[in-house]
Amino acid sequence: LYNLALQRVKFCYDNSVSEDKEKSFEESLNALILSSKGTESESEAGYEIAAFYYEQSQNIAKSAEEKKLLINKSLEIANKYSFFNNIGGNNCKYLIEQINQKSLSLTVANISIPNEDIPVTVAYKNIDKLYFKIVKFSPDEIFSEESYLDSKQLEKLKSSSGIKEWEVKFDKSSDKLSHIEKVSVGKLP
Repeated sequence: LYNLALQRVKFCYDNSVSEDKEKSFEESLNALILSSKGTESESEAGYEIAAFYYEQSQNIAKSAEEKKLLINKSLEIANKYSFFNNIGGNNCKYLIEQINQKSLSLTVANISIPNEDIPVTVAYKNIDKLYFKIVKFSPDEIFSEESYLDSKQLEKLKSSSGIKEWEVKFDKSSDKLSHIEKVSVGKLP
């Protein structure tokens, strides 16, 4: 019975064009949680509302503060129901892992001019510090027929002396949000 009610609530939300559909969805899920205390459906409805808050936090129109509040609310609810040994509990565990997952992407220009600053764009989530090391090498020394590094080649690069080494600390690493920042490599010969 509760599964049908949950499916109905999700269907109404997915197909509604009402301006207050988010509020109605949230109220309906909270009502399902209250009416299904102690059953598997409680954790499934709990997951749905935690996932709803997380999805809302990904809305680019929201401020950083609103996003943080929504993520914290999502984590609080997901943690509450993650101990249930059912689909809802497992989904909550997965949502917690997704929120806490680290991600990193670096973008550097294909061409760098000697003695000019080299900007690097860093996209990150849940990372507080990056270590950089620039190593001079001949591609023939490192790469064989493949265009990727294996663990042996990577160790060779890591043990090489660097032209430049530094670290960058990020202030926003604990907010569970994705960020993009520019980092300067500085000038290289």
